[in-house]
Amino acid sequence: QENPFVPSKYDLKELPPGDSHHPLLNSTIKVCTMVGKTKQWFPATVVQYDSTKNEIRLSYEDEEDQWHGVDMALVDMKPDMLTPDFEGTLDKKKKKYRILSLALPGAGIARKFGDESDFDAEEGKSFPPVPPILPLSRLPKEISTSNALRMWYLQDRNFHRPITELRLQVICADANKTPLHKACADLLIELLHDTTLETSYLASVCDLASHLETTCIGFAFRFHGFDDKLLALFEGVFKVFVGFRGCEKELPTFIKPGRFEACLEILKRKYTNRGMTASGLSHSLRLKAIRKNYWSSSQQLKSLTDLTVETFAKTASSILESFAVESLIHGNVGMEDAKRAKELILSLIGDKGLKRQKYPMQSIMKVPAVKKHHYITVPSKDPTENNTGVEVYIQVGKDNLKERVLVDLLVHMMDDPIFNQIRTKDQFGYDVECAVRWTFGIMGVLFRVVSNVKSAQEIVSRIDKFLLDFRKDTLEKMSDSDFMEHLVALSTQKLDMFNSMPEETDVYWDEIVNGRFSWQVWRDEALILRQFTKAEVIAAFDEWLNPENERNILAVQVIGGGNPEVSIGRPDVEPSSFGDYADQQVDKFHQLCKNQLWGRINSKLF
Repeated sequence: QENPFVPSKYDLKELPPGDSHHPLLNSTIKVCTMVGKTKQWFPATVVQYDSTKNEIRLSYEDEEDQWHGVDMALVDMKPDMLTPDFEGTLDKKKKKYRILSLALPGAGIARKFGDESDFDAEEGKSFPPVPPILPLSRLPKEISTSNALRMWYLQDRNFHRPITELRLQVICADANKTPLHKACADLLIELLHDTTLETSYLASVCDLASHLETTCIGFAFRFHGFDDKLLALFEGVFKVFVGFRGCEKELPTFIKPGRFEACLEILKRKYTNRGMTASGLSHSLRLKAIRKNYWSSSQQLKSLTDLTVETFAKTASSILESFAVESLIHGNVGMEDAKRAKELILSLIGDKGLKRQKYPMQSIMKVPAVKKHHYITVPSKDPTENNTGVEVYIQVGKDNLKERVLVDLLVHMMDDPIFNQIRTKDQFGYDVECAVRWTFGIMGVLFRVVSNVKSAQEIVSRIDKFLLDFRKDTLEKMSDSDFMEHLVALSTQKLDMFNSMPEETDVYWDEIVNGRFSWQVWRDEALILRQFTKAEVIAAFDEWLNPENERNILAVQVIGGGNPEVSIGRPDVEPSSFGDYADQQVDKFHQLCKNQLWGRINSKLF
C-alpha cells in the first residue's frame, strides 16, 4: 500500500512582495542624517522590506517608522559581503548607513547597537534594547470570524523550513456539563485514537504527527510536520471525529467490533491510576479546588459504571451537536494555503456554530483572605506512598499587565533562594518549586514541595518562614544594583528568541485560547519592567505573600503512609472510600468560599 503522506514538495512559499525577505531584515544599523548643518548618526532597526519598490522600513529609537529606498539592488547584495561596519547608501545616496549588528537566522530582530550598552545589558547594568513593534503582516491575521470558525493565519519568517503547525480548539457547550459528559468526551478521544491508529502511523513515518485531547470546554487538536500533506492528515482524523455527530443510538460504522469495550477498559484504568503519586494528586486537587466545574477522576470513573453503547452514543452526539472551532495555521503557508485550510475546516464542521454567549463557563473560585491557611488534606491514594506532597497556592487576582509582571518578578527573585534553602540546605525534599500560575485569567503563586522526610505541616510552616526571611533578609536589604540585575535578567528572558517554530506557535496559540490576543505580550512585559521600583515590589509582596498579613491562600496536603515521619496528620480513610472523601474535602472548601467566582475576565473567559 502506497503511503499517502509522503511529501513531494519541499519548497518554501513566497512571501508577499510588500513584506518580503532582505539580507538586512531584522538587523540594526546606524543612519547618517543631516540635523541643521551637522551630520548625526541615529540607530534604527530594519523591520520590513518592499520588494516592489526596493525599500526598507526603519524603526528608530523613538519608535518612529520611516521608509527608505535602498540604492543597491537586491541581487547585488550578497550575504557574504554584509558584515558589521559595512556601509551603504539610501534614498539615492542622500543618506549613509552602517551595519551595527546582523540578525542571525531564526533569531528575530537583533537587539544590539554595537556600543557599550550591549555589554552593560549582558552584565545586568542596563536594560536590553526592546525590539520595535512588528508590522501587522508579521502577526496572526484573522481570516474567519463566523460563529462556526474563528481562524488566524501566520506565515513563518524566522525558521525557513517546509513545516506547518495547525492548531484547533473545539468549543462545545456541553462537553463538561456533568462527569458523564466529560468521561464520554474522553472516551470519544480514546476511540478516535484507536480508529486512526494506522493513519497516524503512516503519517509519523513521514514526520507528520497529531495530538488529540479533551479540555474543560471541548477538544484540542494539534497537527504538525511537512506542510505538503498536513491537511490530508487533518482531514483523515477530523472526519472521524465529526463522524460521531448524529449517531444517537449506535456507534459510527467505522468503529470495529470489540473496540468500544477495549477503549472503555483503557479509560477506566487511566482514571483508576490517575493521582497515584502524592505530587500528581496534590496538583489535581488544587485545580479542582479553584475551578468551579472540574470533575475528579473518581467522579468520571463512577459515571462510566454500566455505560452502554447507546448512552455513550447519545451523550457524544449531544456534545457535538453544536460547537465552535478556533484555529491557527502557522508555518510554510501563504494566504491561499490558509484559505484552503479554512474552507476544508468549514466543509467538515458545517456553518451552524456556537454563539459566544453559549460558550461553557471557565470561572475560578475566589479564595477567601485569611491570616491562617485554608487546608485540603487527604491521604495518598497508595497507602505505601513514602512521599508527602504539598502545594501552597496564593491567589493574586484578575490578569492585568502590571500585576502579572510584578508576580513574575517576585517569583524570579524567590526561585533560586527557596530551592537553595529548602531543598539544598534544609534538605526538606527532592522536589521544591516556586512558580507563577495563570488559571483562566486569574493570577497566583504556587509553592510546591514533595518530601519523604518531613510532615505536611512542617512543609507549610517552612514555606511561611522562608517568606518571612526573604522579606526581611533579601527584599529589604537588596542593593539597587542587585535589584537592577533582577529586572534586566527577567527582561532579557522575556525578549529571548524562540528556539523553534512550535514554541513560537505556542505563544500565539495561548493568546487565542485565553482570549487575550496580545500578540507581542513579551514586549509589553519587558517595557513595563523598566518602570518598577524596589518599593513597589516590596508593597506587592506585602499585599499578596507576606505571612504577617491576610492572604488568599490554600494549602493542599497529600500525606503519604509509607513513612512514619511524613505520615503525621494522615486522615484514616478506607481505600475504597478515597475518591468520595477527596471530593468531600473540595466541596467543603467551595462552601467556605461561598461559591464566589471571579466573574468575567475578557470577552471569552468568564
